[in-house]
Amino acid sequence: MARLKALGIWVPTFPFCAYHDDGYVSSIRAHAEMLSRKYGKPIDINTGCKASGMIFTGEGVLRTHYHIFYLNKKDRTLDVMVRGHEETHFLELHGFLDKLERKLLEEQRVRINLDAIQVDNDDTKGQEVIAHIGEIYAMVKNGLDPHAVRSQTEEFNYARSLYNESRIAA
Repeated sequence: MARLKALGIWVPTFPFCAYHDDGYVSSIRAHAEMLSRKYGKPIDINTGCKASGMIFTGEGVLRTHYHIFYLNKKDRTLDVMVRGHEETHFLELHGFLDKLERKLLEEQRVRINLDAIQVDNDDTKGQEVIAHIGEIYAMVKNGLDPHAVRSQTEEFNYARSLYNESRIAA
Protein backbone atom coordinates (compact mmCIF):
# COMPACT_ATOMS: atom_id res chain seq x y z
CA MET A 1 0.00 0.00 0.00
CA ALA A 2 1.13 3.54 -0.73
CA ARG A 3 0.34 6.21 1.85
CA LEU A 4 -0.24 9.62 0.29
CA LYS A 5 0.29 11.80 3.35
CA ALA A 6 -0.94 15.21 2.19
CA LEU A 7 -4.12 13.73 0.71
CA GLY A 8 -4.68 11.26 3.55
CA ILE A 9 -5.29 8.48 1.04
CA TRP A 10 -3.97 4.91 1.00
CA VAL A 11 -3.84 3.18 -2.38
CA PRO A 12 -2.85 -0.36 -3.28
CA THR A 13 0.33 -0.84 -5.24
CA PHE A 14 0.47 -3.50 -7.86
CA PRO A 15 2.82 -6.50 -7.49
CA PHE A 16 5.33 -5.00 -9.90
CA CYS A 17 5.13 -1.44 -8.56
CA ALA A 18 6.99 0.28 -5.73
CA TYR A 19 6.08 3.67 -4.26
CA HIS A 20 8.76 5.81 -2.63
CA ASP A 21 8.09 9.10 -0.86
CA ASP A 22 11.64 10.43 -0.89
CA GLY A 23 10.50 13.48 1.08
CA TYR A 24 12.25 16.82 1.02
CA VAL A 25 15.35 17.16 -1.15
CA SER A 26 17.80 20.03 -1.44
CA SER A 27 17.53 20.13 -5.25
CA ILE A 28 14.86 18.71 -7.53
CA ARG A 29 17.31 18.62 -10.42
CA ALA A 30 20.09 16.88 -8.47
CA HIS A 31 17.70 14.26 -7.04
CA ALA A 32 16.19 13.60 -10.48
CA GLU A 33 19.69 13.23 -11.95
CA MET A 34 20.64 10.77 -9.18
CA LEU A 35 17.52 8.71 -9.91
CA SER A 36 18.26 8.95 -13.63
CA ARG A 37 21.69 7.39 -13.07
CA LYS A 38 20.23 4.75 -10.71
CA TYR A 39 17.63 3.58 -13.22
CA GLY A 40 19.57 4.35 -16.39
CA LYS A 41 16.78 6.62 -17.59
CA PRO A 42 17.79 9.78 -19.45
CA ILE A 43 16.08 13.00 -18.38
CA ASP A 44 15.83 16.44 -19.88
CA ILE A 45 18.74 18.52 -18.52
CA ASN A 46 16.25 21.27 -17.54
CA THR A 47 14.19 18.90 -15.40
CA GLY A 48 13.51 20.40 -12.04
CA CYS A 49 15.05 23.80 -12.70
CA LYS A 50 11.88 25.59 -11.56
CA ALA A 51 9.84 22.71 -10.15
CA SER A 52 8.93 22.56 -6.47
CA GLY A 53 8.16 18.85 -6.63
CA MET A 54 8.36 15.91 -8.97
CA ILE A 55 7.27 12.35 -9.57
CA PHE A 56 9.96 10.20 -11.20
CA THR A 57 9.29 6.80 -12.77
CA GLY A 58 12.15 4.34 -13.05
CA GLU A 59 12.23 0.77 -14.30
CA GLY A 60 13.90 -1.66 -11.89
CA VAL A 61 14.72 -5.32 -12.46
CA LEU A 62 11.39 -6.70 -11.23
CA ARG A 63 9.22 -3.63 -10.75
CA THR A 64 8.53 -0.05 -11.72
CA HIS A 65 9.54 2.46 -9.05
CA TYR A 66 7.66 5.71 -8.49
CA HIS A 67 9.54 8.35 -6.51
CA ILE A 68 7.86 11.51 -5.23
CA PHE A 69 10.08 14.28 -3.87
CA TYR A 70 9.84 18.01 -3.26
CA LEU A 71 11.62 21.07 -1.97
CA ASN A 72 11.00 22.22 1.58
CA LYS A 73 9.60 25.70 1.06
CA LYS A 74 9.60 26.29 4.83
CA ASP A 75 6.03 27.47 4.45
CA ARG A 76 3.26 25.11 5.54
CA THR A 77 0.85 26.25 2.81
CA LEU A 78 3.37 25.79 0.00
CA ASP A 79 4.59 22.45 1.38
CA VAL A 80 1.03 21.05 1.55
CA MET A 81 0.29 22.36 -1.94
CA VAL A 82 3.35 20.73 -3.51
CA ARG A 83 2.84 17.39 -1.76
CA GLY A 84 -0.88 17.30 -2.61
CA HIS A 85 -0.08 18.17 -6.22
CA GLU A 86 2.53 15.41 -6.70
CA GLU A 87 0.45 12.82 -4.84
CA THR A 88 -2.47 13.58 -7.16
CA HIS A 89 -0.23 12.94 -10.18
CA PHE A 90 0.49 9.51 -8.64
CA LEU A 91 -3.24 8.82 -8.22
CA GLU A 92 -3.85 9.74 -11.85
CA LEU A 93 -0.98 7.57 -13.12
CA HIS A 94 -2.49 4.55 -11.36
CA GLY A 95 -6.16 5.14 -12.11
CA PHE A 96 -7.16 6.04 -8.55
CA LEU A 97 -8.68 9.49 -9.11
CA ASP A 98 -11.97 8.02 -7.88
CA LYS A 99 -10.47 7.85 -4.37
CA LEU A 100 -9.82 11.60 -4.46
CA GLU A 101 -13.28 12.24 -5.92
CA ARG A 102 -14.82 10.28 -3.03
CA LYS A 103 -12.78 12.25 -0.44
CA LEU A 104 -13.74 15.55 -2.08
CA LEU A 105 -17.43 14.63 -1.91
CA GLU A 106 -17.46 13.07 1.57
CA GLU A 107 -15.21 15.54 3.37
CA GLN A 108 -15.59 18.80 1.45
CA ARG A 109 -18.95 18.45 -0.32
CA VAL A 110 -17.34 18.92 -3.74
CA ARG A 111 -18.72 16.74 -6.55
CA ILE A 112 -16.34 16.68 -9.50
CA ASN A 113 -15.51 14.17 -12.23
CA LEU A 114 -11.74 14.47 -12.47
CA ASP A 115 -11.49 12.15 -15.49
CA ALA A 116 -13.66 14.55 -17.50
CA ILE A 117 -11.36 17.56 -17.06
CA GLN A 118 -9.82 18.77 -20.29
CA VAL A 119 -8.13 22.06 -21.08
CA ASP A 120 -7.78 23.18 -24.70
CA ASN A 121 -7.42 19.51 -25.81
CA ASP A 122 -4.04 19.54 -24.03
CA ASP A 123 -3.55 16.46 -21.83
CA THR A 124 -0.70 18.07 -19.90
CA LYS A 125 -2.79 21.11 -18.96
CA GLY A 126 -5.67 18.84 -17.95
CA GLN A 127 -3.33 16.76 -15.77
CA GLU A 128 -2.05 19.92 -14.11
CA VAL A 129 -5.59 21.17 -13.39
CA ILE A 130 -6.40 17.80 -11.81
CA ALA A 131 -3.20 17.94 -9.71
CA HIS A 132 -4.10 21.48 -8.61
CA ILE A 133 -7.53 20.26 -7.49
CA GLY A 134 -5.70 17.65 -5.42
CA GLU A 135 -3.53 20.33 -3.84
CA ILE A 136 -6.63 22.46 -3.09
CA TYR A 137 -8.22 19.41 -1.43
CA ALA A 138 -5.04 18.89 0.64
CA MET A 139 -5.00 22.55 1.66
CA VAL A 140 -8.62 22.53 2.86
CA LYS A 141 -8.07 19.16 4.58
CA ASN A 142 -5.16 20.71 6.48
CA GLY A 143 -7.10 23.84 7.47
CA LEU A 144 -5.51 26.13 4.87
CA ASP A 145 -7.36 28.61 2.66
CA PRO A 146 -6.83 28.10 -1.09
CA HIS A 147 -8.33 31.53 -1.72
CA ALA A 148 -5.44 33.17 0.11
CA VAL A 149 -3.00 31.91 -2.54
CA ARG A 150 -2.09 34.59 -5.07
CA SER A 151 -0.11 34.74 -8.32
CA GLN A 152 -0.53 31.14 -9.30
CA THR A 153 -0.73 29.66 -12.78
CA GLU A 154 -3.72 29.79 -15.08
CA GLU A 155 -4.25 26.07 -14.39
CA PHE A 156 -4.38 26.69 -10.62
CA ASN A 157 -6.93 29.47 -11.03
CA TYR A 158 -9.04 27.24 -13.30
CA ALA A 159 -8.81 24.39 -10.77
CA ARG A 160 -9.88 26.73 -7.97
CA SER A 161 -12.87 27.86 -10.07
CA LEU A 162 -13.88 24.26 -10.81
CA TYR A 163 -13.56 23.38 -7.13
CA ASN A 164 -15.75 26.34 -6.09
CA GLU A 165 -18.35 25.68 -8.81
CA SER A 166 -18.55 22.00 -7.81
CA ARG A 167 -19.41 22.65 -4.16
CA ILE A 168 -22.75 21.23 -3.07
CA ALA A 169 -24.90 23.68 -1.14
CA ALA A 170 -25.51 22.73 2.49
